[in-house]
Amino acid sequence: MATLDEVADDLYAGLPADFVGRRDVAAKSARTAGDRVLAKEIAALRRPTVSAWLVNLLMRDDPDLGEQVMALG
Repeated sequence: MATLDEVADDLYAGLPADFVGRRDVAAKSARTAGDRVLAKEIAALRRPTVSAWLVNLLMRDDPDLGEQVMALG
């Protein structure tokens, strides 16, 4: 079974429009596997805003951009 970090990493790498459906499938899978705690944690994940999603994609592509992104904030 995947960890919350692994599931979240996968979910936040996808399109925001697909997030809720994919999250619900992941939560159901965890529940079916008997891990109710993980299912509840997955279900609590929130869909990212488009801007947060874009920054996340940039950071995945080039982790060294972190300082520049923080300076913009």
